[in-house]
Amino acid sequence: MIYLTRRCRLAISVPSALLPVLLTLLLISEVPAKDERLDTTVHGYRVNVVEGVLKMVSDARASILDLRRNGLTSVEDGAFSECRNVVELLMAENSIADQLRPGMFRGLGNLRKLAMNENLARGIEPGAFSVAADLEELHLAQNRVTKLGPNTFRGVGGLLHLDLSRNLITRIEDGAFDGLGELRELYLRGNRVGCIGDATFRGLSSLQWLHLGENEITQVGDRVFAPLPKLGGLYLAFNGLATVPVNALGHLPHLKHLFLGHNKLVRLPRRGFSGAARLRSLDLGNNLIDAIDDGAFLTLASLRTLRLSGNKISKIRVNVSFTDIVALQDSLHEPVVSQGSFRGLNNLRSLLLARNQIAVVPYEAFIQLPNLRFLDLSDNRIHSINNCAFNGIENHVQVNLSGNNVTKIEPLRC
Repeated sequence: MIYLTRRCRLAISVPSALLPVLLTLLLISEVPAKDERLDTTVHGYRVNVVEGVLKMVSDARASILDLRRNGLTSVEDGAFSECRNVVELLMAENSIADQLRPGMFRGLGNLRKLAMNENLARGIEPGAFSVAADLEELHLAQNRVTKLGPNTFRGVGGLLHLDLSRNLITRIEDGAFDGLGELRELYLRGNRVGCIGDATFRGLSSLQWLHLGENEITQVGDRVFAPLPKLGGLYLAFNGLATVPVNALGHLPHLKHLFLGHNKLVRLPRRGFSGAARLRSLDLGNNLIDAIDDGAFLTLASLRTLRLSGNKISKIRVNVSFTDIVALQDSLHEPVVSQGSFRGLNNLRSLLLARNQIAVVPYEAFIQLPNLRFLDLSDNRIHSINNCAFNGIENHVQVNLSGNNVTKIEPLRC
């Protein structure tokens, strides 16, 4: 005898000979007619769906409505009109291709979190979420939104977290984020944004983290970040920046973490980061950097980690005056990295120079870094470490020299 359970509600005993027939009947009973209305109970809600279209959610009792991975293709206006108790609405991993609009969310007056990531939403109407005035988290990553118009997020002034990553956004119009004065985190990575203007981030006076990585940004205007006085983290990696946005950084007095890796930076200018004096970590890895001006990091006394891995630094010059450096760069067009390039980094703990083209570690190369604890020189072309190369740095510094061909090591300190 074999026991079958269907939805854990029915247990019946059937002879083995009748099993194929019974299985066929059960499978047929699960296939709805083309126009059948499907009513399903989901964690205290009755959900009505017709051919992928969410018609109505009723009998609302619980505070979390989970509709993830349900094959939804659309949501009718008013479908949530009986969902006043809902605090979290989870609709990720469907195929909802609607233009997001106020009617879709009517009735969700107490909503705090809306997750619609991994759908096919084509756009967002101005004030689309205004019916959920207390919304705090909005997850719209991996949809097909192409632009953000003015007042897109009107009516949700308490929003704290907004994720628009991996859409198809090419344009952010001025005023798109108007009214979001409480927003703390904004994720725009993995879009196609090429231009950000002085009013793009207008009104985001409380923003602390801005992720603009994996876009097509080639330049940053002087006042782009002026509306963001509290910004602590800025991610601009995987773009097309050819120069450090020196003036733009001058408007970010509280910036602590800056990511400029995987761009097209070639030269780091003198005092290039002077406007961000509180920086603690700076990522410049995987660029084309072969020149770092004397005093490029002046004023960065708080910096703890500097990543310069994956660039084109080939030589660290010593005992070269600032005048001589200028002559080498301007007259001979020779890129220069010198001892003075690291001036001002008195509290630096980690310097990452892996995957460059350094052949020789010269005399007192890192004398400007008295508190250095970790130095990564792996995967360069180092064959010689000259006499007194580590003079002036911490006695217990850890040095990674793997992936080189070191044949000559002179006394490291003298």
